[in-house]
Amino acid sequence: TITVTATTFKGLFARIGKKGLLKNISIHIDALKASSGAIYCGVNLGTIANCKTYIGTITVSSSSSSECSGICRNNYGLIYKCEAEMYGGGDMFDGGGICYYNCSGSVVGCSFKGKLASNNNGTIAGLVGVNYQDAKYGKDVCGLISDCVNYGTMEIFLNDEGKAWWVGAGGICCSNYGWI
Repeated sequence: TITVTATTFKGLFARIGKKGLLKNISIHIDALKASSGAIYCGVNLGTIANCKTYIGTITVSSSSSSECSGICRNNYGLIYKCEAEMYGGGDMFDGGGICYYNCSGSVVGCSFKGKLASNNNGTIAGLVGVNYQDAKYGKDVCGLISDCVNYGTMEIFLNDEGKAWWVGAGGICCSNYGWI
């Protein structure tokens, strides 16, 4: 059991390379306080399989957007059969239960439980915040989300004036430019 307080928490690894494999790991975090973070890695180019994350309380605070995810922040590889259970959020919170950006990667057979909330601008989703199309080797390659399920709840709250410049929530994905 871990309690993390940091400005930026990049997880166990800042980056997992193309041939990298991370599998069969479970992490239980009582409380995560950060302006941005991910539990296993900041960037995944390889494979993350059969990993589980539990975060009892997420508290994000920042004067600009705060991105936090249960497995990795930016996925260019494969995330396979991973589970995340997370509770919390904060002002201008951008998050995904599994990853925030799926940039030409694949998220397959994953699940989310819990409750994420964002106040005063934010984009949140149970699995993937933004499923991107990315230029790779001169070709556009789309992110893929397949055979995933969300058992959780997403909540978005506007600021006191009822205004927000960018707000969104999705059960599987908030903004999709790829394949689901």
